[in-house]
Amino acid sequence: MKKGIKVLVSSALVLAMTSGQLCSAYTFTKEFFDIQKHLDAATASGDYAGMIDAATRQYNMVASAPVDSDTTQVMATKTYTIAESYEKLGDYENAAVWFERAIPSNEELGFTDAVKISRAKSRQFRTELNLYKKSYDTQVYYGAKNEHELGVLTGITFDSPTRDVLENESMILIYHSHGGDFNLFYENFLKKAEEEKKAVEIAYNLDGGASDIGMINMSSQAVSAFADILARYPNVPIYLRFGGEVNEWQVKPSAEDYKKAFRTVAEIMRSKAPNVAMVYGLNFVSSWGTEYTDFYPGDEYVDWVG
Repeated sequence: MKKGIKVLVSSALVLAMTSGQLCSAYTFTKEFFDIQKHLDAATASGDYAGMIDAATRQYNMVASAPVDSDTTQVMATKTYTIAESYEKLGDYENAAVWFERAIPSNEELGFTDAVKISRAKSRQFRTELNLYKKSYDTQVYYGAKNEHELGVLTGITFDSPTRDVLENESMILIYHSHGGDFNLFYENFLKKAEEEKKAVEIAYNLDGGASDIGMINMSSQAVSAFADILARYPNVPIYLRFGGEVNEWQVKPSAEDYKKAFRTVAEIMRSKAPNVAMVYGLNFVSSWGTEYTDFYPGDEYVDWVG
């Protein structure tokens, strides 16, 4: 999905340069292409603020232009780029605004994946005001694995630029791809969590989709080795979210194959790293049209649903 959206930037520009209809429609100026160079440089260096600046300037240039296939593609691309960049910076209010703006043009072009994601994120990222009445009722404690008897866990991804200003952080999110190297850099976050008495959520991702699922079902060696690493930190409450990022799958596994792999991981973690709680947190916002319950492996293998 992400690759397809990013390729659209180049596609829109090629159309703009080669279309013979531009004489009677919107003419892309030299300034537009000069800004594109700045956008490309910012993208290559991971400068999200620079990406927002460049893409917003391009967006404003075509926002009031006559609607045609070229301007629609530019609108779709720029709005989504701006929204994703705000999300990366942790500015979810502005991300929500731009994801909402991305819907009409992406819908017009038939980019269903981008539309589904934009709709979901524009809803999820908006701040909601809730009023609560102070009560002296005892907090309900269910005795779930790694459950705290009081309060909630709050935190953010290990590499987020907003971590430095996050107060009372009690949880860290780390990413790990199946078969990848969970090196000392990532282990240092486990060590820090142990020292500071924090919990850790690990997003155990299946970048290869069905391929990774097949590997786990054929051999549990990589999972077992990873469990050995996590077992070194028995005092750290770890929440392992297995295979949640459906939107990153290249090939969709069958539901039964996914369930089998989830159960394998759960059994290995329980035998080797009892401090690990299994989290079922499937991202159903994807082009696969996957429903949340399709891949559920069963209550006996799931400690938390996220």
